[in-house]
Amino acid sequence: MIPRLTVRGWAYSTVAVIAPFVALALGDPSPALVALPAAAFVVFGLTARPKERPTATITLEPERTVEGTPVELRLIIRGEGRIAHVVIDLHPELDPGGVQGASRVGRSGLVVPLAVGEGAAVLGLTPQRWGTHPIRSATITVPGPMGIVAATSHIPASDQLVVLPETERVRQLLEPFATNLHGGDLVSASRGQGSALAEMRAWTPMDSPRSINWRASARSDDLWVTERHADRNGDLIVVIDSILPAEDEMREAVARAVRIAASVVRAYGAGRHRLGLLSLGGYHRWFGLDSGIVHEHRLLAAVMATQAISTPVWTAVDRVLDRAVRRPSMVVFVSPLLDEALQGRALRLAGAGIDVAVLAVDVSDWLRPSSQRVPRLARRIWLLERQRHLERLRGAGVAVGEWRTGRSLDELLEEMEEWRRRSRRARA
Repeated sequence: MIPRLTVRGWAYSTVAVIAPFVALALGDPSPALVALPAAAFVVFGLTARPKERPTATITLEPERTVEGTPVELRLIIRGEGRIAHVVIDLHPELDPGGVQGASRVGRSGLVVPLAVGEGAAVLGLTPQRWGTHPIRSATITVPGPMGIVAATSHIPASDQLVVLPETERVRQLLEPFATNLHGGDLVSASRGQGSALAEMRAWTPMDSPRSINWRASARSDDLWVTERHADRNGDLIVVIDSILPAEDEMREAVARAVRIAASVVRAYGAGRHRLGLLSLGGYHRWFGLDSGIVHEHRLLAAVMATQAISTPVWTAVDRVLDRAVRRPSMVVFVSPLLDEALQGRALRLAGAGIDVAVLAVDVSDWLRPSSQRVPRLARRIWLLERQRHLERLRGAGVAVGEWRTGRSLDELLEEMEEWRRRSRRARA
């Protein structure tokens, strides 16, 4: 292993080389007397250099978290020396916090003491934004006993931290009009094995003895049975749309659409619904209907990959919608509703008898207001046109909720569910 001189080693080597020439130039032997101990110090330091490169093990615990929730970066370092200097290449969105077993130098530097050739340290990291944040590498330097030379290693780290968007806890969800045959948290209109009470009636020879209500039968001369509604779940397809102008102020609108879609996926995933996802941001991706925590994490990763686009490939979108959307599926659009082509597809699905809901992200909060008369008039016309599109969707039986800054998703979904109940009663 080729030794690497430290700052101290370079200083002593410079003194050992330059001091004799300074003595000759000045005609004074005293500077040369300084060069001899400096050279001896360098020679002894090179002799006592570390024989092996330091190694390290870098792990993240846990490897998946929610933005704003701290995680721990654990380091186990092995090397010949008393201390190790570690510089970690951290993602800009990861803020380092407290340190255990070491002292911090700068943003991502650590000084780890080594006992019997090994040391351990724990660095707290707080992710500030959702996404995939890799821990790229770490540079470890272990100085020799005299601090003249050091052994250096560049450790590539393969771990990456998956940061999920911070989601809102939703108490009220949009219940699909129709359920499927899988068990879940929804109450089916059909009778079967479940927890929701349907009615009590007199016993018949075709009834199972398990359905007899013995408490009610004890108060009567006849046997009574309890009928219940079957527990079912729903098929939910989330379409996340980020068709926006390519402007910097619109990025926050995409981030809000991602957070809403992630909240919907996590809320319905907790209810054991079968979920599907069609992402129109960046490139089109379709994830078929499935359930379980692994499928939920796969959908959340796809939601986080959403980017603003200006022109989607509508033929690919139509192909997915035609093949994937079947009754009794419920389709939830998370969209800023800036493209009339997407509105037309929502209307087409609703006209075909598909249960459709739209969570519209109001982008007017991120449009810069203008003091000029013509832009102000254009903004008012645009708002009126947007309102016309929303009313057109509602007229087709689509539940529409418009999210604005300061409004909770729970409040929005509760308002949409109440509108769906009134609409269902009106149609009945």
